[in-house]
Amino acid sequence: MVTRARDRGEIPVFVAYYIPNRGCTDFKQGAPDTAAYDACLRDLVDALGAVSSVIVLEPDAATADCYNAGRGKLLTRAVLPGYGCRGVCRWRASVS
Repeated sequence: MVTRARDRGEIPVFVAYYIPNRGCTDFKQGAPDTAAYDACLRDLVDALGAVSSVIVLEPDAATADCYNAGRGKLLTRAVLPGYGCRGVCRWRASVS
């Protein structure tokens, strides 16, 4: 995927959707624990290396009903330089 995007002059986009307890239910979805989650993201970043790419990090994790300090810490550790948007982003309309 990365090679094909590079050959086309495109930037690959990935969505990380693996945070522990991602569904906020008793069913354990996502990574089994924080160490596995950190390792998964580290592996993704290592695999991309110097490739310009976009990683959408846990698109609905910050607004989930089960948000807590532990989840916030996981997301904070995972953020690299870039743009973060919590919840529904409202872009300003362009001015004519």
